[in-house]
Amino acid sequence: MLRFIDEKDFLLVDKYKQNEDGSVGWSYNDGVSIHSGFLREGMSRDIQVQNGAEQVKVGEQLALDSEGYNKLDDDGLPLFEPVYEEQPKYETEIVDIWAKFQSMIAQGKVVVDNSHLVDELKLTAKGTINSTRDRLNNSDIEYGDHIFQADSISKGDIMGAVVTETDTLWLTRENEEVEMSAEDMKGLGIAIANRKKFLVYKARHFKDALDALSDEASIKDFINNLDWSA
Repeated sequence: MLRFIDEKDFLLVDKYKQNEDGSVGWSYNDGVSIHSGFLREGMSRDIQVQNGAEQVKVGEQLALDSEGYNKLDDDGLPLFEPVYEEQPKYETEIVDIWAKFQSMIAQGKVVVDNSHLVDELKLTAKGTINSTRDRLNNSDIEYGDHIFQADSISKGDIMGAVVTETDTLWLTRENEEVEMSAEDMKGLGIAIANRKKFLVYKARHFKDALDALSDEASIKDFINNLDWSA
């Protein structure tokens, strides 16, 4: 049975696998059967450690005088004296299994497989990139000193006006009517199309860079510091 008190127990394990809750599962094949379990933060074990020695009474023996004769009491009966033996003295020590495990990881003595979690984290991160791309693509857009709505419905209306190639009045985000020539509407449509092209390129670049990352910390740091500016 692996107690994970000494390093040798950690090294006997065939595979460590990271779990979503932060614990680490392990498996060990001793050649007869497969053993498994998990390690988690806060896991410890009490062990007995020798701390010097002490005299312990182990029995009694006949008391002898200096000449080797039995000592007798007042009634003439033999006297006995205790027999002591030096034995090791133990005290309880707490072994922090999790801390020992983390130390061995840091030293490269054991490796924890977290590839499955990294893949899931990347998938979630890509979903975040896509949702941010779509949110920015549907946000208001500035054109000609005015701010116009550019959600999916508004973009459809704008593209419909572009097709007519006529001058028109268009509402800003603040519901202000603005005179827009056919060229103005075309320019607004081009600005929307260029922004979409830019955001799609940015998102593709982010996802390619994400695929090159290999650990949870770097992925989270990458997502938290995305720069969508031009």
